[in-house]
Amino acid sequence: MIVKLVFLVLLYLMLYSTSSTIVLLSYLFGQNKEIMNIVKRNLSDLFNITYQIGFNSPIYYTGNYIKTDNVDIIIANHINTIDFVLNNVIVNYFDKKNFNFIISKKVTYLPGLGFLLSSSTDIKLNRKLLEDKDNIVNSIKKIRNGIIILFPEGTRFTPEKHKLAKEYSTKNKLPVFKNTLYPKMKGIHLIINILRENNRLGNLIDLTHYVENNKTYMKDMLKEEMGNTYSVINTYNIPKDNSLEDYDYFKSWFLQIWQKKDNYIDNIKNYNYQKLPVKLSPIYLTSVFLIVIFYVFINVKTKGKYFIGTLILSYIITLIRNLR
Repeated sequence: MIVKLVFLVLLYLMLYSTSSTIVLLSYLFGQNKEIMNIVKRNLSDLFNITYQIGFNSPIYYTGNYIKTDNVDIIIANHINTIDFVLNNVIVNYFDKKNFNFIISKKVTYLPGLGFLLSSSTDIKLNRKLLEDKDNIVNSIKKIRNGIIILFPEGTRFTPEKHKLAKEYSTKNKLPVFKNTLYPKMKGIHLIINILRENNRLGNLIDLTHYVENNKTYMKDMLKEEMGNTYSVINTYNIPKDNSLEDYDYFKSWFLQIWQKKDNYIDNIKNYNYQKLPVKLSPIYLTSVFLIVIFYVFINVKTKGKYFIGTLILSYIITLIRNLR
């Protein structure tokens, strides 16, 4: 537990130092989105070390990750609090394009990490499609190439939620999944059709995650060992004609993919895996160290006034951006 806490504290200090220095200053030059794309790619190395070494959960992967020059869509099952780190690490290992998470606007108010997300090209939603539709359309149209990452389940998997999902599916005569929750599909249906209409539709890449001793919430993850993490990667060609405009046809197509995901989890130990490497360049490690040292130094010199001032300023900027 102590090792995990140390890694989390160091990671958070790095996130907060970056948001309060480099990212905040980037607004003076109108370069916050460009800077955040660089920050997100570089943070993948720190996430990788934190996950595999700090949380002692080696990542093993198998399958085919086929990227395109257009906008690829990544989907994954939502297993715990830090699986966004897992998605970040795996995607960055295979593809160096800019990636965009679909997140709740509430997350952008978290100190440090929230401001990073607020400053990025990530798509921030209220979690209600009718309220978010225009935002989704406008955000997707701005993405020329890159990656969109989302969790179709919309919430983390727990036994309690799984029970409710099975009851809902049974009541409404929908497929019942053994290892996942019934997916929400209207958002991804909208995204696919926007990209297709703008001739920027790439592949659908499915990440199926399994952790040996998975715990959904952070407090439990800190107490117990996670064991190995396994990820099965599958790439699907999305029809480029207008066949997926029809929502019922799209549901049928997507649920076939989701059923395969459910089956992969049943047989997760039966595949041949490769170990995802852990590496961190000396140059990047030095830059991280210097940023943290600078942040600590300036707060000591100002007796914490820099911390308070930048925290207030970041919240004001986040609030303004979320009201747009």
